[in-house]
Amino acid sequence: MRFLEQKRLMRNVIPFIAAMLLAAPSAFAQQDPSPPAPAPAPSGEETGNKERPAPSKVAHQLTDGANLSADDESLSSGFGAGRIELPVDSSDLISRFHPVVVHLTIGWLFLLLIVDLMTFLGRMTELRRAGPLLLLATILSAIPSLLTGLMREDYVSGFFKQQLVGLHENVMFAMIAACVLALIVRVRARNRLKGGPAALYLLLIVTAVFLVAIGGHLGAKMVYGPNYLPF
Repeated sequence: MRFLEQKRLMRNVIPFIAAMLLAAPSAFAQQDPSPPAPAPAPSGEETGNKERPAPSKVAHQLTDGANLSADDESLSSGFGAGRIELPVDSSDLISRFHPVVVHLTIGWLFLLLIVDLMTFLGRMTELRRAGPLLLLATILSAIPSLLTGLMREDYVSGFFKQQLVGLHENVMFAMIAACVLALIVRVRARNRLKGGPAALYLLLIVTAVFLVAIGGHLGAKMVYGPNYLPF
């Protein structure tokens, strides 16, 4: 009887043990997995063909960055900071207005020439009273033009410009002298110019216009160079 019971027990135990032995390797494999394989290196297409910049490109970028920072610093110290750098010397600042005020003198003088020609040659006597006022305005406007020009002389550099400065000043002095003489002639005649005094007066005005044109030409050569006009 015991043999039969042992035989039955062995028949039930042996399949159970065999099942446990077959299930053991898979259980251990799930508890201790093998390490993953290393990922492949990305190719040039996946990375967008990104290459390290050459040393020359790096240096160029560093130089551009330095220039950009310098520009930013200059902007922050100038208009960006809310202040404008002005010349330290006051005479330098005032003399910079010479190109502005000198054109006012030229405008008054050319307007005077037109009015005088209409008065004496066109016989428009109603314009006779405007002549002395325009002549006086020409002389008064020439004063700041002359002063700013003399102040600007100290800041002229270059051999060519220095050679023209003296000639430019002498021509403009002669123009003012011609206007002053024309005013004297007109005042002495009590604004009733006829015959010889009228011809002398017109000659002085035309001479002043010619001189201011020469002086303006010399000034333009100093600003724009010797080849500004071909004469």
